[in-house]
Amino acid sequence: MTSYTEPYGPSNGPFDELEVGALVDEPMGEFWLRQAGAQWGWSLKLASSIAHVWAKPAVGAESFTGRPNDSKWQEHPYATKAIGDLMYTFGLTRYIFHRYAHQPHPDAVPA
Repeated sequence: MTSYTEPYGPSNGPFDELEVGALVDEPMGEFWLRQAGAQWGWSLKLASSIAHVWAKPAVGAESFTGRPNDSKWQEHPYATKAIGDLMYTFGLTRYIFHRYAHQPHPDAVPA
């Protein structure tokens, strides 16, 4: 079993991100579609720093997350390439696709 976490954010609790990141196999950041790419760079820089300090082999990210109003299967791979490439510059080594981007209509079922 592999453990992952996004060890940051004031809503997650008062803790030291570096210490929490040391306890998991792979620290993670996140980034969203149709958001300013550099806005999310801080979470990946943090995860990348944790991986560097604690010799973790990979840095993951909850990737390509979308909001209901603007990510209803409207993106194609080329439209997501620029933000995906930008995240590499912040230390990303593993994309972990956020399930919400792939289930934008929770009430829809196959016919």
